[in-house]
Amino acid sequence: MGWFSKKKETVEIVSPVEGDVIPITQVPDEVFAGKMMGDGFAVNPTNGEIVAPVTGKVTFIADTKHGIGLTSDAGVELIIHMGIDTVNLKGEPFDIKVNLNEKVQTGTPLVTIDLNAVKKAGLNPVIIIAITNFTDLEKRLDLQTGLIKAGNKVATLS
Repeated sequence: MGWFSKKKETVEIVSPVEGDVIPITQVPDEVFAGKMMGDGFAVNPTNGEIVAPVTGKVTFIADTKHGIGLTSDAGVELIIHMGIDTVNLKGEPFDIKVNLNEKVQTGTPLVTIDLNAVKKAGLNPVIIIAITNFTDLEKRLDLQTGLIKAGNKVATLS
């Protein structure tokens, strides 16, 4: 029985950053708000410390360091997209703490972002978490919105 099976496995996702959690549909970017990358959520960060929202493996690191992909041990594939239009910053405000294919635990530090540099560039620093294989998982996403600390449970896939 692979993770594609219909068995009722609940997957918890923690917030990758401290801040204010909002539904993905409220992100001021139509690709994410329209769930074209998958369902998920976003956090308006109060600091730049990004941690792993699940236990799994690092499967993608953008050349411009503004995005990291993870696959959880339960088969949930997600992308952490840091800021809107931050690809144009060519990696400057991002300090990646992990390597491709590295195993990470929930709460492992992934990236430190200089939020002031992002804001000074006139860009939105919102942290977007999109579950890229959401439709394949046949699960429901239960989300807690509002203020949260990094590492606290924010969503459940069931």
